[in-house]
Amino acid sequence: MRYTLLGPVGMGFEDMPLAVKRPRCRAVLAYLLLHSNHVVSTQQLIDALWGGSEPQTARSQIQADIAALRRVCRDAGAKIPVESRAPGYSITVDDGELDLDVFRSGMTRARQEAARGDSRSAVRLIRKALALWQGTPLADIAVSYAESSQTQLTNLRLTAYEDLADLEIAEGHHGALIDDLMPLVAAHPLHENLRVKLMLALYRSGRQTAALEQARELRSLLAEQQGLTPGRRFTDIEQAILRADPSLDAIPPNPPSDTPHTIPEHEPAPVPDVPMDSERDASAAPSAPPVPMQLPSMPQLVGRRYLLDQLDDFMAGSLSGEGSPATVAVVGPAGVGKTTLAVHWGRRMADRFPDGQLYINLHGQDAQRAMTPAQTIARALRSLGLPRDAIPAEVDELIDLYRSTVAGKHLLVLLDNARSVDQVRPLLTTGAGSATLITSRFRLTGLVVRDGARQVAVGPMLPQEAEELLELMLGAERLRAEPGAAHSLAEACGRIPLALSIAAANIANHPPTSISGHITDLLDGNRLAALQTPGDSDSTMQTVLGQSYDVLDPDTRHLFRCLGLAPGPDFTVAAAAVLAGVSRAEAGRLVDRLLDAHLIGPSGAGRFTLHDLTRLYARARAEAEDPGPDRGATRGRLTDWYLERTLAAQALAFPGYARLSGTEHSPCGDFDTAAEAMAWFDSETPNLIAALHDDPIGTHTWRIADGLRPYFATRMNVGDWIDAANAAIMAAERLGNAEARFSGWYSLAHANLSVNDYAKAMRSFKTALSIARAVDHRPGIDGCENFIAQILIFTGHLHEAAERLESVMSAAPSARSASGTVVALSRLGEVYFELGRLADSLRVRCQAAELATQAGARNQEPYVLVNLAIVKHALGDVEEAGALYTRALIILGKFGDADLESAVQSELATVHLDAGRLEAARECAEKAWRLSQGLKAPRWSWLARSVLATINRDLEAHLSAIGLADESGNPGWHSRALVATAATAEVLGQRDAARAYAFQALQLAVAHGYRKSEADSLLILARTQTPGSPEALDFAHRALAIHRQTGRGVGEQQARALVEEWGAAEATTRMTRLIPTPAWQTPSPTCFDPLAAGHRPEADRSGTALR
Repeated sequence: MRYTLLGPVGMGFEDMPLAVKRPRCRAVLAYLLLHSNHVVSTQQLIDALWGGSEPQTARSQIQADIAALRRVCRDAGAKIPVESRAPGYSITVDDGELDLDVFRSGMTRARQEAARGDSRSAVRLIRKALALWQGTPLADIAVSYAESSQTQLTNLRLTAYEDLADLEIAEGHHGALIDDLMPLVAAHPLHENLRVKLMLALYRSGRQTAALEQARELRSLLAEQQGLTPGRRFTDIEQAILRADPSLDAIPPNPPSDTPHTIPEHEPAPVPDVPMDSERDASAAPSAPPVPMQLPSMPQLVGRRYLLDQLDDFMAGSLSGEGSPATVAVVGPAGVGKTTLAVHWGRRMADRFPDGQLYINLHGQDAQRAMTPAQTIARALRSLGLPRDAIPAEVDELIDLYRSTVAGKHLLVLLDNARSVDQVRPLLTTGAGSATLITSRFRLTGLVVRDGARQVAVGPMLPQEAEELLELMLGAERLRAEPGAAHSLAEACGRIPLALSIAAANIANHPPTSISGHITDLLDGNRLAALQTPGDSDSTMQTVLGQSYDVLDPDTRHLFRCLGLAPGPDFTVAAAAVLAGVSRAEAGRLVDRLLDAHLIGPSGAGRFTLHDLTRLYARARAEAEDPGPDRGATRGRLTDWYLERTLAAQALAFPGYARLSGTEHSPCGDFDTAAEAMAWFDSETPNLIAALHDDPIGTHTWRIADGLRPYFATRMNVGDWIDAANAAIMAAERLGNAEARFSGWYSLAHANLSVNDYAKAMRSFKTALSIARAVDHRPGIDGCENFIAQILIFTGHLHEAAERLESVMSAAPSARSASGTVVALSRLGEVYFELGRLADSLRVRCQAAELATQAGARNQEPYVLVNLAIVKHALGDVEEAGALYTRALIILGKFGDADLESAVQSELATVHLDAGRLEAARECAEKAWRLSQGLKAPRWSWLARSVLATINRDLEAHLSAIGLADESGNPGWHSRALVATAATAEVLGQRDAARAYAFQALQLAVAHGYRKSEADSLLILARTQTPGSPEALDFAHRALAIHRQTGRGVGEQQARALVEEWGAAEATTRMTRLIPTPAWQTPSPTCFDPLAAGHRPEADRSGTALR
């Protein structure tokens, strides 16, 4: 095996790369490799990937990623290195398999060679180790831990180059070294050590001016970006070059007395910083300084109990006075009350910190006022009583003095409004019983990864908390006067404490205005502009959101504005890339910056969202900064992408589905399986529905709606389906496009049919059929004819349906599509089945199965299998029927049609009953019922309920099934549910009830021509009459005649047995009529118990073809 971290994350086997496609899967692999041969707990992985903002499904997502990694290895025939070891996972990496290990090993050997004086060998080994790097480490992952890990790995590389520079300078190889260092310094312009070595190499190459230019560039960058000056070693070298000091030629590259410290790019070099004049205190520090109690006054904290509990838990060690110092970052978006929470906790725990509570506002939200670490430490030291002349100017000395001063103190340090990790890391306390509490609009992930900090993520208030805050500010009496208004106001403000406080203050200042009226003004007008108070421009939602927006770089601000234009509730990195017109890798980096700034938040695995008020602000910024054509182009890119992805997902999830729009899709490599395509539909449907309504012209609306149609039919998402169909019809009318009109009406008809609204479905199908005929749309004509026939079947018009379908099938084969023919044959087989023509039904259903196989219509295969199974079962071939149902279930597991799967499980339960497998039948029936209960509009819940009631002999459940079947409007289903109820009543000895239900079923069956139900109900009526009576014999003879006509062998045997038994009994009675019979020998009426006999009631045998 081979693994790579020093560039894109990957793995390979026998010189063949193994594709790990999902970004999060690569992130899991990378984290395990960073801790190779050690156990990584599942919680560690979750914290590393989501940084404390994990979704509820985080553990299952980790398990799925581990399974995917194992599958990739297994498919390649490689060993599976990832093992499950409590409390998580471990990856086994052998020597030489991981590029990071090879790099470290090479550097160790190089340093050993250098220590022995073999510089040439050391240089060769270092260059060989550096050749392993393929760009930025962990280049293609963007999760919580990535940035800090990239920084650590990059530092390893930079340290290697420092070692190489020392050796090359000692050997006099200045030219080659300059070529190495120039691009490095350009990539890491604030790295002082590399800059010093480049300056020395340039000087020794005779390029004094170039060396001094490097010095001036670093000074300028440090002043502009950090407000700092270079360190002493840099200054000494610079001055020596300036005066052409001869001693430079003899200076060792790395003097033992002044070993340079490698400074990461994001960590400014230690430099002196003089405190600001405004901070100077002319008075001398008192000899006995007061204990600092600097926590500011804050509004009353409402709610947030669970966040206070988190702070208590995370600070437990510090509060005990004996544990290690704690660092907690309270992070979240603007206006959610981070500072109020932190100050409230600090005041509540003040007695636990007897040496004081320091409070410093770092002004991280303001680039101009943000404090440097030197300024912050100087202020902290003065607050702790140190005189100004005792505070050094050198940053390293400042940090050392600060840590020495706070060591041993029970001190709370609250650093408010931090902008970056570098701004706070030097101030972390070190003494037992001390604590550092930080608030920030940024995630400060580096503190979690490198410094062991914990995060408390603050978001909008809970609904009850928001209403409590409003009650506090407006009074309970005013809220009681307008029931429900508090909840509506809280939602209009997004439950953001700052927005709620502004709204409540404005309402309180205008007593005549009702709360409802204020809510209307908020929702109808400019909500952000309304959320401000006169005379306080700093405390508005626009201001605080603007502060977070202003500190972003231009590219991140552009993406933020684009996200404000997206119509849907959430988005992925891929969608963000399309909106901004950048690569996915770049979009991932920009999304991570927005996450870090808490301008967006996670909404699920790999999905993100904007808070309502933040979305309004993003849209307002887009309208203010981006021209109208640019905004239109942004929306257009997203809609184009949604259409392409919809059609690609449809083609993969429903490969044989007839697309009515005629639009060709572009194959999309993101979908490898039908399951992935279905998962994309599951996640993106709300966004797709929003996109339909956001398309002002409608050119894509009907195409996206048409692409969604098979997904809606499978998931039974009828509300969105009807919404999408109506949007498509409106768009078609605007466009004057007949094909679009047909697509919309056809989809609306199909949606109405799925909820058994047969009248609306019939009208819509007839409208679609007329449009299809007008433009000679052959697939559309076939589809409408087939569904109209289905409605006729469902409503009991069997003969009319048969005539219509036979007319369709009589047309020339060239005039019909293959998929339409398969459906028509299946429908015709269903009609023949219900009419009792089982042989004809089997014939046309076999034709449908053969044609579906020839056409490669994989999506139709489960349906034709189920239809074959139904007729096979009715003809008595129980085992073959069971095998066909099982095959259908396997395929349905891939397509995800839970509605049909419920029906198939019910029918398979009837097969198990006939085979005497009662527990297997119960298991299938219970699964069918669970599946139906999980659907929004289950068509087959009546069947699941009926079969389960038969197994459990539960008449109450049967009555429920009858109600469900009756509500469907399908007399065939209603009749079958009644027959099943009658059969159970017969088994329970309730003969009158059995006769009543059977008679109702018989009336429905005769009225509509359902021969199977007619025969079943006649047989039950025969068994529940007086045995051998003329009525019983009449019912039995009629049942026998139907079974003979239809060819149902099992039913024929049962009816014949009754006729023969009662005929023989009548003959015996005539022979023995004059001989008296003792009362104890009088036979009791026979009650047929199908469950006890290893059978189920004939009435519950299969009989409804499934679509």
